[in-house]
Amino acid sequence: MKKLLFLTLTFSLCMTGFAQSCWWVFLTDKQGCTFDPYTYFDDKAIERYRLNHADLWDSTNYPLNEKYVQGVCALATEEVGQSRWFNAVAVMATAEQAAAIGELPYVRSVQRIEGEARISRYDEDTNRRLPDSVKYKAGMTKQLLRMQGELFREKGIDGRGIRIAVFDAGFPRVNSHTAFQHLRDSNRIVATWNFTRKKADVYGWSEHGTEVLSCITGVIDTMQLGLATGSEFLLAKTMDRKRSSNRNEACWILAVEWADKNGADIISSSVGYGYGYYSVKQMDGTSNMAKAANMAARKGMLVCQAAANLGDEDAWKTIVTPADADSVLTVGGIDGQLDIYEHARFSSYGPTADGRLKPNVCNFAYVYCAHTTSDSAYNSYVWGTSFSTPLTAGFCACAWQLRRDLTAMQLKAEVERSADLYPYYDYALGYGVPQASWFTEETRKEKEPTFVLKDSAQYIVFTPLQTNFFNFLFLHVRDSNGLVEKYLENSFMHDSALTDKVFPCYIRKSDVGANILCICYNGYVSEFRLHDSDIVKYGDLYDADEEITIIARNYWTQEVSDEDPYGSGLDDYGFYYPDLFRTLADNKVNWFGRYSGENDFAAGVMAGVGNEVGCSVWSPSFYYGNNYMMQIGRPWYKVGVGVGFSHAIFNAPEQFGIASAEENSSWYRTNLDEIALQLFQRIRLARFGGRDGLFCDFGLYGSYGWTRDKVRFKTATEAAASKQVLVRPDRLADYRWNYGVVCRFNYRSVGIYARYRVKGLLGGELSHPEAVLPRLMLGINILDV
Repeated sequence: MKKLLFLTLTFSLCMTGFAQSCWWVFLTDKQGCTFDPYTYFDDKAIERYRLNHADLWDSTNYPLNEKYVQGVCALATEEVGQSRWFNAVAVMATAEQAAAIGELPYVRSVQRIEGEARISRYDEDTNRRLPDSVKYKAGMTKQLLRMQGELFREKGIDGRGIRIAVFDAGFPRVNSHTAFQHLRDSNRIVATWNFTRKKADVYGWSEHGTEVLSCITGVIDTMQLGLATGSEFLLAKTMDRKRSSNRNEACWILAVEWADKNGADIISSSVGYGYGYYSVKQMDGTSNMAKAANMAARKGMLVCQAAANLGDEDAWKTIVTPADADSVLTVGGIDGQLDIYEHARFSSYGPTADGRLKPNVCNFAYVYCAHTTSDSAYNSYVWGTSFSTPLTAGFCACAWQLRRDLTAMQLKAEVERSADLYPYYDYALGYGVPQASWFTEETRKEKEPTFVLKDSAQYIVFTPLQTNFFNFLFLHVRDSNGLVEKYLENSFMHDSALTDKVFPCYIRKSDVGANILCICYNGYVSEFRLHDSDIVKYGDLYDADEEITIIARNYWTQEVSDEDPYGSGLDDYGFYYPDLFRTLADNKVNWFGRYSGENDFAAGVMAGVGNEVGCSVWSPSFYYGNNYMMQIGRPWYKVGVGVGFSHAIFNAPEQFGIASAEENSSWYRTNLDEIALQLFQRIRLARFGGRDGLFCDFGLYGSYGWTRDKVRFKTATEAAASKQVLVRPDRLADYRWNYGVVCRFNYRSVGIYARYRVKGLLGGELSHPEAVLPRLMLGINILDV
């Protein structure tokens, strides 16, 4: 046991002491630095500063003290880049080097970068022909018409005059693909930079960036994939999976400053940082990336950021950074496969850890985009908030072309107001999908009511005034501070044969209490508060953490009463929907660490060699269980507990001195079954290929076991030839408690499993019991990490 603990400590120190990490080194001042914004900034950047009333001479724009930088880099392994905004230099260094750098007199602090980039693509189906079913009027795909993109096109609005910076993991074939021919013909790819490799070439690596860019500006066979076909572009490669992962966060911040210098108006970012390194409680807008995004807004840039694809991840029920930044336009996803309005199951939920509204808006998360290996009509069909974001960025470019008088923050607010659910919002959809008519219509018509609300004894009764085949009802209950306590997205499926029917919806007053009920239906939004007498009557019954049992149930009949709203008088067409309310508690996770679980299966053999006869013995062995882990401290370290069942079969031929007490038996077999409890620690050796990448587990186990016997009797001939009576040892019959050590070495889901049993199974007169029933199991391990 002491040896095991010693090895664990030694290995951990080696990992932390000699591994290269990326560090921010924050300097104390910029003493002696000079700055001329008119030689540093692109003309477009100077124009943007002027339009947004930003300060060109802000101290954050001044360069770093070069002597300080040289002193830091002399102690580091590599300089990653310099941040003027943070007065910091990013370096690659070991923990010992970072400690030495921290002792320099001009260093304020040293901070290890925790974040790792994840692209926000969920999945894809490549090499699909763009079907006629998604080709609509005005040469636009459905993903653009959902934003009323044809209204922009009718007015000749294509994002002209707007410069967009796209941050991603690579842009293969953008310099040759026909979808971007219009950009190359007019030289509208203004600048490129590969921050992970420190060179201008970005036309390789991950196809994700090419797909994203096509959702902003792509054109295939005269069919628009994005709205901003007239914009200019800056392409930045900020992510590299094959290099040190945490330097990607530094690259993102350096790219924001590069975009500022080169005149970007809009940043479209479909990479996020959080799950696997940060904790959920850190998604509160205080990360360095969030600070950089907010500073970009202060300098006149609109940052469009993907919310991420963690909506169905139990261990991470929130967005990622910098989507948590207050000034960022965070984009969630809706299901664009059907002609309905439905949250994409994978799209991350808000709010931020400190309760602010996120996402801000949403857009199609199932889209057609340029396919990197094919031109013309063949494309990728992809899904993820990676693509909701560039669709929205293209929309913002067109909106800003129409309203150049707006600052970045004013534009963000107007895009939110343009969304089709506004002023309704929730933590799945934000304010809804932005609509072009908000910017193109000179006068806005008042929306006509689409429903009425009736205050009855115990319920608030919602009754629609119009019905179509698909009608979506959105409800939220929020407190006086705007924090949504619970919300509902529900659909009414209505048959044309039943157009004379209406279907009221009943909301319990106790579900609203002293709070505000907000309802959105077919574009019309209304709010409802209970009367004071009802608040007194029902307000005390309200509990934000209660498990809701009665919510909204929908009927195609009016044959209900306030005393019996759920059902005695339903006709043959009546039906109801189940409980669909999502409460704020559904979005919460434990703040004290990231938990995860996995199935654990191992199959192998236990083998040994007989000392007297030189004969080998082996036994098949199996293990199945479940592991439950918690991440602690650094992202490469977890502790876990596992519970499982193991089964082994031991054959004992008489040559090894073990058999039944029966004189005529030829061998004795025992089936050994155990229920085991494992305590282990997981150290991730390299992060590639999956959640935990290449990792090693080792720890202890204890078990309770029992045996089941089987004897093969000799034939008469075999019995006559036998001269030895063998006795089964009593110790095996009494076997119960056991303990030992376990270890596995895995790449993603598959690896090698080893388990060593400390306690022997046999004893007594036998001189070599472990040759027959060996202690060590070796096998193949499969996990569902």
